[in-house]
Formats: sequence, structure tokens, C-alpha cells
Amino acid sequence: MVDEYDVVVLGTGAAGLTAAVRAAADGARVGLFERADQVGGTSAWSGGVAWLPNNRHEVEADPDFHRGESHHDRAWGDHPAFGLTPQATVGPIDTPPYYAIRVSCGTLGTKGGPRTDGNSRVLNVDGAVIDGLYAAGNAMGSVMGMTYGGHGGTLGPALVFGYLAGEHAAARAAGVSRA
Repeated sequence: MVDEYDVVVLGTGAAGLTAAVRAAADGARVGLFERADQVGGTSAWSGGVAWLPNNRHEVEADPDFHRGESHHDRAWGDHPAFGLTPQATVGPIDTPPYYAIRVSCGTLGTKGGPRTDGNSRVLNVDGAVIDGLYAAGNAMGSVMGMTYGGHGGTLGPALVFGYLAGEHAAARAAGVSRA
């Protein structure tokens, strides 16, 4: 067990894991801590998923994150075709026709957090950097202001700002000056 870390990451969501991996890749000793019962934080429960052929979710079940098991999940699914069953939200998308829609930003009422700079460093109320403090993902103020693109819309910024935080924190720990 390491008692000293160059970089401490609180939370294992997309931003936290990305920051930890980036900082470790740059040689920093990283402490990664999660309060929840599972690794992945809120990112693990989001709608951001990718399709991989021949995966176990094609059997219309999600043993890892249990998507589709709650009434809330099923209500978002294709209930005209599958009713309020887990299959309304989990399963292959393999039968045409396929449709696409334009995704536009809407109002966001639950996103907040401290302002950050381009390196994911937290800024104080006067706009000055708080040395050594970083925020990324849902822990930081939204880079989209008061808008939100929809389900999974925070995953991209979480990965980008987690990467930038890890990179900057590792450089700081190594004594390398970055703007």
C-alpha cells in the first residue's frame, strides 16, 4: 500500500479513470478512490454505450449494470414493441429500417460545479487557479454552459477534461511547468 501519492483522484467515473490513467502514464504515483460500491461512478449508469458485435448484451440482459431492470429504465425504452420489459432498453439493434434524428441542446437544471481553466484546474471566485485542485466530469461546471445535449452528453467532456487534469497533475508532480 502506497502512503504517498503524486496525484489523488476521487471518483472512478469516466473523468476520474481518464485522469488517473493519464497521470500514471506520465509517471505519477496515483491514488484512485471510489465511494460507491462499483467502479465507474455515474458514467457506469449513464446512457453512453457502444455496440460491440457478439457481446453478452445481445441476449437482452445487462448483468453488469442492470439496465432495463428498473421501471424508470424501461419507461425510456421501446415499450410499444416490447412493453415494460428489460428488452425495451437492452438488446441488439440489428433490424432495419434505421432512423436518425438531430440532437439539439436543451436546458440543463442539474449540472453545476466549480469553474475550471483549460487544464481542468479549479478557479476561485476571482478567477485565479487554486493550485493542485482539479475538477472534471460532473464535478466541474459544464463546458456547455446551461445547455445539455442529452443522454451521455457529459461523457465526452468528462473524458477530455479528465485526460487534461491527469496530464497537468502529473506534470505538476514531476516539477514540469505548464501554463
